[in-house]
Amino acid sequence: MAVIEIVKDVDKLLERADEIDIRKDNAEAREHIVNLKHTIKENNLVCLTAPQIGYNARIMCINFKGDIRTFVNPVVGSVEGMMLDREKCGSLGKEYIHPRYNKVMMTYQTPLGAVETRTFAGLAAGAVQYGLDMLDGILLNAVGLELDENWDKATEEERDEVLEMYCESLDLKRKKMNKELEEDPEAKSMLQAVELLTAVKDGKVELQYEKVSDEEAAIIDAKIKAAQKADEEGK
Repeated sequence: MAVIEIVKDVDKLLERADEIDIRKDNAEAREHIVNLKHTIKENNLVCLTAPQIGYNARIMCINFKGDIRTFVNPVVGSVEGMMLDREKCGSLGKEYIHPRYNKVMMTYQTPLGAVETRTFAGLAAGAVQYGLDMLDGILLNAVGLELDENWDKATEEERDEVLEMYCESLDLKRKKMNKELEEDPEAKSMLQAVELLTAVKDGKVELQYEKVSDEEAAIIDAKIKAAQKADEEGK
């Protein structure tokens, strides 16, 4: 076990981390998890991910007021509400204000491979989302509002004014992205598919399946075989 130097070269953190077979690679993963815990404690951080100590795996540790928990291959489920969260990145060495969901349900594996699902709210939800972003190669400076030494010295009115301008800039970015999606048929189709799957998962939409008759099944099968034959002849 050791305190590992946190990766500062952001170019090394821009790729999505790989899933890990925690049961197969348990010995190696355990060593990195121990190092993660020591490093997060030594640097007084809330969240630290495996890529930030040079290990390409979807593992993150979160410090819940001294109780450091490990999450392997985490996946977000349902989300609720919105908030502005103040967060610090160990790799960037700076603090940011970042929009986050106020409540997040996450499914993950424990270091022993057990699958669990928990709901996190408030600051814990913010830490979870920060870690998930890091595992996906998304750093705080991509969207967050960087804070300087004058932020805490500013009056509440001055901070509110800055936050209002920041939220307006985010809204402009959202509108620009939506416009780009509307003008890109393929991207628009993918977005609609994601929205449908999300609605199904949340129980807002129920999929109905129609049984295919034997005659229709035979026609479909014949078309598939014809396409396969044409493909083989083309080779």
